[in-house]
Amino acid sequence: MSTTTDSYRIISSLLVVSALSSPVPAQTSSLWKQMETGPYSVGYQSTLEVDHSRREYPGQSGASSQLLPFRPLLFAVWYPAVHRTVAPMKYADYLELDEVPSQPELQSFVSRLKDYAHKISLNTISQYEEDSHVISQIREYLSQFMESSAKAARRAPPAPGKFPVIFYHAGAEGSFDENVILFEYLASHGYVVISSAFQFNTFSVQNNHYLEGTHEDDLQFLIHSAAQLPFVDIQKQAGIGHSAGAQFFLRFIGRHDSTLRSVVILDTTLEQRFSRWQRRHMKDLLAAVTKARSRFLHQLDQLFRPEISCMILSTKENHPDFSIYDQYLKNAERYEVSISGFRHNDYLSQGAMRSFVKSQQAEREQESVQIRKNYSNLCTLTRLFLNWSLQGDGEARNQLTRYAEARDRTDFSMRHRPSKKFTPKNSD
Repeated sequence: MSTTTDSYRIISSLLVVSALSSPVPAQTSSLWKQMETGPYSVGYQSTLEVDHSRREYPGQSGASSQLLPFRPLLFAVWYPAVHRTVAPMKYADYLELDEVPSQPELQSFVSRLKDYAHKISLNTISQYEEDSHVISQIREYLSQFMESSAKAARRAPPAPGKFPVIFYHAGAEGSFDENVILFEYLASHGYVVISSAFQFNTFSVQNNHYLEGTHEDDLQFLIHSAAQLPFVDIQKQAGIGHSAGAQFFLRFIGRHDSTLRSVVILDTTLEQRFSRWQRRHMKDLLAAVTKARSRFLHQLDQLFRPEISCMILSTKENHPDFSIYDQYLKNAERYEVSISGFRHNDYLSQGAMRSFVKSQQAEREQESVQIRKNYSNLCTLTRLFLNWSLQGDGEARNQLTRYAEARDRTDFSMRHRPSKKFTPKNSD
């Protein structure tokens, strides 16, 4: 796990004030109800691709000398589809592959991935709760949600044409499906979204053990695999990452071989300013966090200055300092967004779903409404940004400009920093 990310999560957990009071079971609801469906239906396919150029240690007890002669990678794809001709999936179906591999070691790997993803779903939605009764109610809600209909249909016929492609990287100890509502939303608006596990190895399937170059090689392999899909316009590609995944994309765009045209950076935790209370009472922890952040920014200073477009989102109550990127992103166009009342995992559909666990506390009901509104704003801003940065959509740029010039919004604020070095890809 990234030291910076881990430290900030510790701070977040220390600042949690209250849990739900007297929760009652909620009817399964979807964040989709807050958002506008795009013109396309959504298809989904998931396979296990094999990178034969790399070997990896399987990590099994007593097998320290054995190496798998390849690195398996989950290749989960959401894409624009023709109007629904196939029955929709259940959300639980996202944890299943199109075909189960025949090799025993890969079957075990897939089983561990599935178990891990289900565990992470529960952990993410219940992270801010401590009461066991509340967590029990959340578990019941999650079970209902997983059995509800998704927007996607497995292997639905793709819509005609080629579409821009978005690569997603989860945060430390995150799951490939942690932002599935965003994936479905973007696919319905004409984007292909590809997510993967970025696992340590086939035995330790979590992604919080960073090995230098491993995730970068994973992403390059995913890009190469995406180029083989007939409905992908590989010339128009972007990245979206959360937390440590956002930090990963900040590093990746500084590589000379990066082909990403834009990135959406969801709450890296690097921008957070410390309050007076934190500086006074958490000196040792904040010293460690500050050292880790300085080390990360030093790494960025060693990289190429990217000439792309970036949208960076953080939480307003954390008083984000976006100027820490001024040197590294001096040639990049930037949209800096501060969202009110968003916690770290609310940037994920799994985290934002906590807003559907009903409470008898009026304060929490207000917060739940705000979370759903914020998540809808996040999806809309992401779509407009991608429409502009990948396709040169002038109307999307104008809408972003209106948001940046607005002074009366209370849900989010935006600052635009243009760059003469960045030129968007125009639509064909």
